[in-house]
Amino acid sequence: MNELTLSKTKRKQRMHRLQRLGEALAQMPEKRLALLALPADVRQAIAEWRRLTQFEARRRQAQYLGRLLQRYELEVFEQTVAALAPGGLIDQTRTREAQRLAQDFWDDERTLGALLERFPGLEAVALRQLRRQGLRELGSDGPTAACSALVAMLRAAIDAHERIEIPERRPEEIPADEEEHDDD
Repeated sequence: MNELTLSKTKRKQRMHRLQRLGEALAQMPEKRLALLALPADVRQAIAEWRRLTQFEARRRQAQYLGRLLQRYELEVFEQTVAALAPGGLIDQTRTREAQRLAQDFWDDERTLGALLERFPGLEAVALRQLRRQGLRELGSDGPTAACSALVAMLRAAIDAHERIEIPERRPEEIPADEEEHDDD
């Protein structure tokens, strides 16, 4: 028995974790799910899981989702899904990045060119209007509506532009018997 051959118990535990991961993906809001670079077959399986209402049908679809997710590094995928949760590491990092970019733009309008180069979908006119509006509101206490709108616009641009890639397992990491069995 080579070191890549897993026992039936280990294979079943892995498949159950993959099924739970598939269910977590299916229950994730579409906006957050869009941040992941998933292939079409996985997206289609998630859409089908969402369409189903009966418990047994969803259970079978979760098994299928788990089967599709076998190609990915399980631990990395689980950590990424956890980090995508509201308040998770990825969410916090992207929000801080949007706030930093907004602050740079407040401080110097010449950074607009760099923003437009990095995020081609942004509109220069809208950004300038928000900046002018924010500078007029500068005397008020706390963040202004324009500042919040600018951060939201930049956060949406970051999310739209930067997809999260999940590494696939290398063929030598896949046990020879994993593809042969389809255990519940």
